[in-house]
Amino acid sequence: MTKNGFSRTFRYPSDDLRDKVRAAVKGRGFRSEQAFLIAACQNELERGDNAGTMMDDLEARIVATLLNMGREVQSLFTQRLRSTMPI
Repeated sequence: MTKNGFSRTFRYPSDDLRDKVRAAVKGRGFRSEQAFLIAACQNELERGDNAGTMMDDLEARIVATLLNMGREVQSLFTQRLRSTMPI
């Protein structure tokens, strides 16, 4: 292990993945595979943190939609009652 706690040996599960990582390192301008893997880990952690926020936003939109639909149904029911009531 290095002083930062990152092992320099990494075993890829397949040769295909290793080749893709190496191509990405060259194509995206990373200094090394290590730099690429660290950036990939940081991006994944950030995306994971944002997933909760995205779900909260989705839940809020669903709740708002259901509330609006409930009001609309109640309005239609009230209109129907008024139209069938004798004056």
